[in-house]
Amino acid sequence: MLIVTRKTRTILLFVLIFLIFISSPRFLGTIDGSSTRVLTLSILEEGNFDLDEYIPEDNTDIVGFVYINTGDHFISKYPVLTSILALPIYAGPYFAGVSFTREVVATLANITAALITTFSAIFLLFIFRKYLSEKWSIFLVVAYAFGTSSWTISSQDLWQHGTSQLFLILVVYLLLKPKKSDLIFLLTGLAIGLAVAARYLNIIFAVIFLIYILYKYREKIVATLLGLLVPLSLIAIYQSYYLNSPWHTGYSCELQKTPCIEGWNSLFWDGFGGLLVSPGRGLFIFTPFLLFSVIGAWYIWKRKKENKKNYNLLLRYLSIGVLVFILVMSKWWAWYGGVTYGPRMLVDIVPFLMLLFIPVVKNGLFRKKIILGCFILLVLFSMVVQFAGAIHWDKTWGVADTLVGDHSWLWDWDNSQLTYYLKRLF
Repeated sequence: MLIVTRKTRTILLFVLIFLIFISSPRFLGTIDGSSTRVLTLSILEEGNFDLDEYIPEDNTDIVGFVYINTGDHFISKYPVLTSILALPIYAGPYFAGVSFTREVVATLANITAALITTFSAIFLLFIFRKYLSEKWSIFLVVAYAFGTSSWTISSQDLWQHGTSQLFLILVVYLLLKPKKSDLIFLLTGLAIGLAVAARYLNIIFAVIFLIYILYKYREKIVATLLGLLVPLSLIAIYQSYYLNSPWHTGYSCELQKTPCIEGWNSLFWDGFGGLLVSPGRGLFIFTPFLLFSVIGAWYIWKRKKENKKNYNLLLRYLSIGVLVFILVMSKWWAWYGGVTYGPRMLVDIVPFLMLLFIPVVKNGLFRKKIILGCFILLVLFSMVVQFAGAIHWDKTWGVADTLVGDHSWLWDWDNSQLTYYLKRLF
């Protein structure tokens, strides 16, 4: 009988996830990723972060939406960390003299994003294995990879999201390690800082993590802060040089055309409901199996026997962070994520929602066959939804996006994005 070791299973799962991520028949990126895709080239070719040579002459209207005119240079509106992580993937073809056509750049961006997102899935696997059986660990990781926007968003282009997911789950992995040395907390702080560098809104989770560490491992807070300061200092240096202030980002009001401070005045219930249950962007519509994570949150807050589990306190903190993240995102003018497939703006919190399945499984909820059957059906449906997006999404649905705050088109149940692409699939 052939015995497959845990290490072999991990490698095989990594390869499977990565290959499926890069197998989409068309490039699923959008104009939002154009600056991050070429920024890696600018670093290789000129050793700088300005994109003066990449501003399309016939599309200068995208300046302020994707590129920022600082007065001296054009730079990417978005954080630069993901572009830096792409350097090893771009470097081989670059030094081999490959011509970087639009198609080549798109392919390299896809490969980079797929690798980053696959690594996030593997770190999630390592955490699951601490508390769950091998079968459950693999099943939940497969659900995460192919049943959520990790497939159709994070793995497809150099968005902020994949890198954000990777470093956020890495922080949790480090915090759950049994040995709590100063080195571990130094690395934890570094990972927290990199999560913020990947996506600035992760400052919410940075605060949550620091409060948790201060409460439970107070003697390690200095090591954590030292690690945190490294990426934050580099961000400050970059922003001081290109934006004339360590506090300015590509989202600063005076640097862009799109709404800024006033852009946080979206109707709360429109954004909150839209993010969770709208047919055009709802997290629980595109990924309904994540509804069980709500039960997981209930377990860690209400079940007394969960209080003794070493993951319980951390999951409580994370559940608070998830709620705050959703509440804040609900007020943003572009909570729907612009031209995209599904709930792009909530994909960052998906790893944390997946962790909430640990108490669900350990409390035996899935021992009831009818509940297990419903859960499996919801996972399969979520995978079909993501598969439909990976195969057919082509930006032909959603032309009603006029950036004027009318989101009624996202609530059209008769012609939702979900049904539009499912019909094309079948």
